[in-house]
Amino acid sequence: MYLQGTITPNSLAFADNDKSNIDIESYFHDGHPQQKNQVWTGDGAPSGKLGHKNDLYIDNASANHTVYEKIDKKTWVSRGDYLGGSGAPGPQGPIGPQGPQGDIGPAGPAATVTVTPRTVSGTATGSTTTTVSASCNADESLVGGGLDFSGPNEANLQLVKSNISGSGTWDVVVRNIGTTDEPVSATAFCLSSN
Repeated sequence: MYLQGTITPNSLAFADNDKSNIDIESYFHDGHPQQKNQVWTGDGAPSGKLGHKNDLYIDNASANHTVYEKIDKKTWVSRGDYLGGSGAPGPQGPIGPQGPQGDIGPAGPAATVTVTPRTVSGTATGSTTTTVSASCNADESLVGGGLDFSGPNEANLQLVKSNISGSGTWDVVVRNIGTTDEPVSATAFCLSSN
């Protein structure tokens, strides 16, 4: 199927052609401005039977829409492409605004948390100050500590201090004001999760 239309010399321009310095009136009308030329379109090269001298034809099936001119009763000649090649890339555009906050994701699987007491027993020697330390394993975190005086003379034991003394170690410092040795234990409460 061909579409037929009428163009006027003032409404048509070619960017790159071999007749760039021509008089449009003479080129399209052979010096007869009253003559109307046709612009045809179709898919594929034009048939020699189509159109009249100086008519134009645009091949819509070619990648760049090749333009043909009819130069005599049966001959169409390619005059170049209606569409040129790709241009150079443009400059980087400005950064757009920040997008809206995304939805809250689904809850992850519940972690298993375990607190393990790690107890170390020691002896508070009579009339001295003694430190007993309990430590967590390397893959555990110390979350607290405790102590125990459970000997027969525990009233002779005084707590000097209990504290964390380094990564994962719980210290219990006691003074024995009596003369007999007394059992003392320190417990580190160690957290692990998986």
